[in-house]
Amino acid sequence: MVVMPILLGDGLRLTTDKSTPAPLQLTGTRTFPDGSVEHLYTPVRGQNRS
Repeated sequence: MVVMPILLGDGLRLTTDKSTPAPLQLTGTRTFPDGSVEHLYTPVRGQNRS
């Protein structure tokens, strides 16, 4: 399975429409008894965002 984290919603915009994707590093996971999974991502700093 592939997971692609995105932000969705109709609330206050956190980025501009023309913002570039931010590289993320998976820094942790946790599996719950019901089978759902939490993925924790941290922004990667110092990489070229081209």
